[in-house]
Amino acid sequence: MTAIDLSGRAVNQRVVERDLRGSDPQRTLARLSAMVREVVGEVTGSGMTPAGACLALPGIVDASGMTRFAPNLGWQEVPALDLVRTGSGLVDLSWSVGNDADLAARAECQARARAAEHAVADEDFVYVAGNVGLGGAVIRHGFLAGGVHGWVGEIGHSPMDPLGPDCACGANGCLEQYAGRHIVMTQAGLAPTARIESLLEALGEVPEGADEPARERHTKAVTAVDVAARAIGLGAATMVNIVDVEVVVLGSMYADLFAWVAPTVQREVDRRVMAARWAPVRVERALVTELASLRGAALSVLEAVAAAPSSWTERS
Repeated sequence: MTAIDLSGRAVNQRVVERDLRGSDPQRTLARLSAMVREVVGEVTGSGMTPAGACLALPGIVDASGMTRFAPNLGWQEVPALDLVRTGSGLVDLSWSVGNDADLAARAECQARARAAEHAVADEDFVYVAGNVGLGGAVIRHGFLAGGVHGWVGEIGHSPMDPLGPDCACGANGCLEQYAGRHIVMTQAGLAPTARIESLLEALGEVPEGADEPARERHTKAVTAVDVAARAIGLGAATMVNIVDVEVVVLGSMYADLFAWVAPTVQREVDRRVMAARWAPVRVERALVTELASLRGAALSVLEAVAAAPSSWTERS
């Protein structure tokens, strides 16, 4: 959880790392509610007034706050926003909800505009993030391209191989089965929940005289990451062919692995984007690499305040 002030500076932050695959939504959201209550208590105790809260959720989430389907959590039809709002006791607070990859892309959009010193409206890119599975988003003219239902960007469930492995979404051969975080870690010979540092260590140069297990770990890691990079390149190229942007941004896990995956992703994009010879597509590392979804959620609240400051001051 992240709380920011009106300048966008983080003033309070809590991170609890857990493997939530197959978790009980009621218990998980009850723990989150308690954390929200605690952080809001600390923020108000320091003299600040909460302007609102945004809940970042994976998978298919609708505007009402219902998690329709989060395959990597095993959740279906979970009223996540209502459970957190009532569980935290903050029913009078202004609440909103968003897909985690979408919110991360919003944070990235602001960061890139600020770094380039141009308007947010000048940002156009496809965003790819590897957290548990593989998420994505499309930014056009500084705004999320949400589609009819707000569900654009599910790159992780684009088909790679009709004969490929089963996916938690119910289909098979999805991109996520080649480039999702847990898959990559497993294929690299690591625990599915291993930290990225473990994978980076396995990818590092094998010292002369290293034993056979060390060399095997390195080979597995390199192979797993190469397979993921090629899959991401295919998926990103497909999205660029459809939405026509000139930048692919690799975030989250793939920002950490950028040096290893970017050349392969770039080659696939150059080869497969039909218009690349006239409008080259750049593969770039995300600027927001830490807790991007949380920052995007917090910034969405700040944006709402900035858009209608008088309505908020009247409520406060």
